[in-house]
This record gives sequence, C-alpha cells and structure tokens, in this order.
Amino acid sequence: MAAPITVAAFEELYIGKGVFINMNLLAMARGGITIEDNVQIAANVQLLRSL
Repeated sequence: MAAPITVAAFEELYIGKGVFINMNLLAMARGGITIEDNVQIAANVQLLRSL
C-alpha cells in the first residue's frame, strides 16, 4: 500500500492476499467492502459503499 490512504469504517474493509493499492485511495466502507486476492488498484481511486 502506498500512502496516503483514507478509510472510513476500517472494520468493514477486508483486503485479501497479494493486493496492491496505489496512493490516494479513499474507501468509505460503512456497508462493507471486500477486495479479493491479487487485486491491483490504481492511484486516486474512491471505493464508496453505504448502508
């Protein structure tokens, strides 16, 4: 993982094995977010999930 990374509701975020996350990820995981194994996420991505 490359900083900075911002996560809301970190306890609802699951990150699998072999995951690459580039800089400036914003994850709003209040409804739960699962990133499976061997996923690559580009820079400046927003993952948003609400209840």
